[in-house]
Amino acid sequence: MKIFPAVHYSMGGLWVDYVKNAEQGFEGGDPGNQRTNIPNLYAIGECDYQYHGANRLGANSLLSCIFSGLFLAPCLQTLLNSVLRCRGGARREPLSSAVKDHEGAASALLSRIGGENPYLVHQELGM
Repeated sequence: MKIFPAVHYSMGGLWVDYVKNAEQGFEGGDPGNQRTNIPNLYAIGECDYQYHGANRLGANSLLSCIFSGLFLAPCLQTLLNSVLRCRGGARREPLSSAVKDHEGAASALLSRIGGENPYLVHQELGM
């Protein structure tokens, strides 16, 4: 894939907060991480401020976006668990059903066997 400057490199993103920890830097699992100034609105991936402008360096932004999703997942799980506890766990069954559906879809994708050579496809797309 050929990488070159484009108009979106000058765009901004949504500003987010992080909860600091004196020992580790970030407080992992805290729902305050990557939250915008709008309650319970989180910026993940390309809409996050740190992946635009001078901070965006081609393939590095993909890795950073993946990291933000992996970092934020436990934070959202903490938030959702606290909401469920406040509501007496009444919504736990639909959540479990949705998790099972997504796990099934991910398993189906990972178990696919195809005849395409991904390296050849990559070369053809880069021409």
